[in-house]
Amino acid sequence: MGISPLSLFTVAASGLQAQTRSVEIIANNLANASTPGFKPSRANLQDVRLTEVQPPDVELGGGVILGAISRDFNQGVLTTTGNPLDLAIEGPGFFEIQLADGRRAYTRDGSFHLDGGGRLVTADGLIVGPGITAPAGFQEVVVAADGTVTARQADGTTTPIGTINLARFANPDGLQSFGNNLLVETAASGPPQVGAPGTVGRGQIHSGVLEGSGVEIANEFVNMLVAQRSYSLSLRVLQTLDEMQRQANAIAT
Repeated sequence: MGISPLSLFTVAASGLQAQTRSVEIIANNLANASTPGFKPSRANLQDVRLTEVQPPDVELGGGVILGAISRDFNQGVLTTTGNPLDLAIEGPGFFEIQLADGRRAYTRDGSFHLDGGGRLVTADGLIVGPGITAPAGFQEVVVAADGTVTARQADGTTTPIGTINLARFANPDGLQSFGNNLLVETAASGPPQVGAPGTVGRGQIHSGVLEGSGVEIANEFVNMLVAQRSYSLSLRVLQTLDEMQRQANAIAT
């Protein structure tokens, strides 16, 4: 008794499924090549052992599955924008963001601004950190490297109006994508450890600067070509198996 045709089809089909997911992840990385603070993802594929094998001492792989999706948290390039509310983290850490449902999310994208009510918000209007609101009649809002936020009045007087803390995680790879360049905690990431910029495990904040996307376009295109080639080979295996099955059926009849 040998390996069933169904098992061989399953092996080849697993390659199509895995490489399709890989291409989707690479395409998303490329789409975010200009997104501030974006961290690219990687598909980690794993071998599957096929148990239906004869004779018993023969080993044969059972295909491939998507084991996990990891992220590259390497520091992105810092670019000066001149906008004092554009913030970048140099070093580890994440900005805290309040979601509409009250939960917290985390991001490296510091392209912030003040909304109509003077609140510091993201590009999508979500509140940054614990909530920081500029007073009426302010001329400028300044963010220091330690996260202190100060409002400057027309007469030159300054008033502290809050602090932007940074969150760190025991396992950042365990964070789950929420969309809009936001991440949320999971059991795998562990709870956020929030503290002042510059303290243990947290980077410094730079005002008037944005962190660029971590996507390396050349590498992504290479990965895309490899994934597409692997997909084509898996498809060819399926076509060959289908032809062999057709011929076997024709002989049997």
